[in-house]
Amino acid sequence: NEIPTFTWGSAENADSYTLEICTTTDFEYDAKQIYLKKTGLMTCSFDLVANLKKNVLYYWRVTALNSDTDRLCSDEYRSFLYNAPDAEGDVEISVGYADEWKVHEKGSKASVSIDRNDFFDNDKEESLRISFDKEDTQRGPAFVEYNGWIVVTRSLEMEFFGDDLAFYFNFYYMGNDAKAFFRLIDEDNEYWYAPIKMAMNAKQTIIIRLDEFVLRRNGTPVVNETFDYNYIKSIELVFEKVDGDGVAYFSDLRVVNYDDYKSYFIEEVDFRDYLIAEDSAYFDFTTTPSESGKTLNVAFTKDDSVSASLKGFGSIKIPINKMLSSGDAFCMNLGFDFDTSGALLTIRVIEEDNDVWVLKEFPIADLPQGDESLILPFSAFVLDEGGFKGDGIRQFYLIRQLQFGISRCYRNGSMTISNLRSVRMASILEEEGRTLYRTEIADDGTIENFEGYTGAFDVYFIWEPSTDNKDETIMLYKETVLGAGNSAAKVGYKTDLPDATYRTNFESVEGFTAIEVSAKDESNAEKGYRATMKVILYGDSGEVYTYSIKKLAKTWKKYTIPFSSFVPEDEDDVPLRSSAVIVGMAIAFRYDTPLYDYGSGNYVCLDNIRFIKVDSDAITTKYVSEDISAEIKMTSANAAMISDFDTDASYVYWGVKEGVANSAGNAAVSYVNETASGSGRSLKMTYKSLMTAPYHAGVVLDGSVKAKGITLLLNGDRDEEKAPLAEIILTVSGKTYLAKIPVIKKGWHYYSIGFSEFLRNDDGSKTPYAASDLTKIEEIAIYLKDTNDPNKVYFNGSVEMDEIYFDNSISLTTNSVRAYA
Repeated sequence: NEIPTFTWGSAENADSYTLEICTTTDFEYDAKQIYLKKTGLMTCSFDLVANLKKNVLYYWRVTALNSDTDRLCSDEYRSFLYNAPDAEGDVEISVGYADEWKVHEKGSKASVSIDRNDFFDNDKEESLRISFDKEDTQRGPAFVEYNGWIVVTRSLEMEFFGDDLAFYFNFYYMGNDAKAFFRLIDEDNEYWYAPIKMAMNAKQTIIIRLDEFVLRRNGTPVVNETFDYNYIKSIELVFEKVDGDGVAYFSDLRVVNYDDYKSYFIEEVDFRDYLIAEDSAYFDFTTTPSESGKTLNVAFTKDDSVSASLKGFGSIKIPINKMLSSGDAFCMNLGFDFDTSGALLTIRVIEEDNDVWVLKEFPIADLPQGDESLILPFSAFVLDEGGFKGDGIRQFYLIRQLQFGISRCYRNGSMTISNLRSVRMASILEEEGRTLYRTEIADDGTIENFEGYTGAFDVYFIWEPSTDNKDETIMLYKETVLGAGNSAAKVGYKTDLPDATYRTNFESVEGFTAIEVSAKDESNAEKGYRATMKVILYGDSGEVYTYSIKKLAKTWKKYTIPFSSFVPEDEDDVPLRSSAVIVGMAIAFRYDTPLYDYGSGNYVCLDNIRFIKVDSDAITTKYVSEDISAEIKMTSANAAMISDFDTDASYVYWGVKEGVANSAGNAAVSYVNETASGSGRSLKMTYKSLMTAPYHAGVVLDGSVKAKGITLLLNGDRDEEKAPLAEIILTVSGKTYLAKIPVIKKGWHYYSIGFSEFLRNDDGSKTPYAASDLTKIEEIAIYLKDTNDPNKVYFNGSVEMDEIYFDNSISLTTNSVRAYA
């Protein structure tokens, strides 16, 4: 019943023997039969390591070889029936011999050997070692399709049974930002694969449940589309995007019952299992788990004796040391028992390789509490550059530690963390009758304006980020195109890796001929990065259409792209003419340069993505990308209007400026009907006393503009002795110049400021702005401040702006105020 030990008589003058085992007497390799061959045997016996299929008759034979000839043994073949009993518990699978692992010829080269030095310290002496160098992986133009693609295969011929099985193995990788997959070939030759979440230079334990394997459809057999895992013919280790030197180790392969290893994974955290530490000089933390272990009560008491730089900050550290299951988000319930105004929460994840990923400082007052759960997608966590210690790649597999930190909190209080677990976002949406990564097109063609989200991370239910770039993240924030309480999105990308792509799907709609996207580049200014944005549209029959915009503007700009400008990825596909066939879209970002230059923490801002209808006669290149720059031209003999706010047609967008110190939390812009002339609209800007309400707009000036300064038509809301002031700031080729309006009077007044009154304020030189080339002006900012109230009481106020324009009727030294007539 069990696999026998194969023995045979010695042959005279034999140098070695070859053993063959087959399900037919042909003794030839065929995909429809089992054929095993072992060469170079020096003795007359052999114990087979491979697993054979049960209830099958096998034939075997031996050939003796020497330097002159080879000869079959006296019996041409023998037979045996293998009928081993079902295995219980772990089924161990030896890594076998080096020559049993074959490197695919079409892929890049690699060296395969057996390391017998107990590399993983797991009492399994043997490890498979796969090594390669840059010359192996980059084989030149003739192999361009396979450069950086390595596959090693071993025939397994293994049968196993169970309801919830998993593959268990130890794994190590050291090299560049490659991808790795564990791949199985089932009985009907279908390829099933699952990613190996590699932590660079870390000795990992990997457990992959069978339901995590996906069918490979590209270039491999597709038969019944069913994972026939009861019989596995081969196993493969696959490496993709291997661009340089590298080495991998693989050991202790087993098939296990997942239920026996559930304790390795985070399913729902039992806080009783952990000795929780604290990191704070200001707070004394007391952490108490509930009787069930599902809730952690965190009480904190402040210590005002510490230095000012340490006040308001503190965190607790939970040493998880477990793997994440197949979920894609953390879910938890939070509760806070203190005045949360101004206080911020930070959550950190420390991975197996010591990378630190962070959700940094979001207002506690905005978080759901009680029965409403907080869903935190793994992809929402951003690499903490200050905590960078590993490979900088988001694995989110084995989690060493979770940290919950409080900042800007100067009082005693407590919080609770409950029901902390790993979940699948798709399952959560399914409970609500919704589908993950899907949106609805509004009647006016709007695909997304980033409004209406009830939670800070709900945007991840609509937009699916890719994983190749490693810096994919989506944040909602206030610096918008326009609108009170409005929000835009800020998405991330890394410069040395493939595109960071964000996709959503929808039902096709008719009647539109172009797509419009408002965008602003916030890539790393210190390194001079400029993002390339690719807009991708997906057809209902699998077509893919793209259009790229290089070097996005550093200020808000509306890009309108007619469908006729999109190029099909497959040249055989028909051109795109209307929205009736479009069932999804994506926006992708990269830094276009032939040189690999590592750069993390780059962002692009997005708002108002929508389909529009453009008359067919007007669909020309003037609508596309860089040609639609927001150029301000002369609108009268002595004025070039920047904004009069009466229509939505302007390409100049006003919004709250992010990152300004002591910024007012109520800062927002909106249209109102309160105007100087009694008709049209004006822009309402709110402010808060003792704080700064910063507003700005990006501008591009036509070369025809002639001006000696700026004029604003403003309406204040307070008597003169208590009125707010305004700082007007020009950004010119990256330099900033500031002028002040000391009092914004009640009632409509014109405020005119000559360019010589704008003094350089970013270097302290206070050099006047010479205004030699107005086209270099990039941005205008208005900072509203109120410091005049002698009682220093916080209150809210607002200022309206009816017009702002470049003025050529004033002098360079003008600084005047006149009432609107």
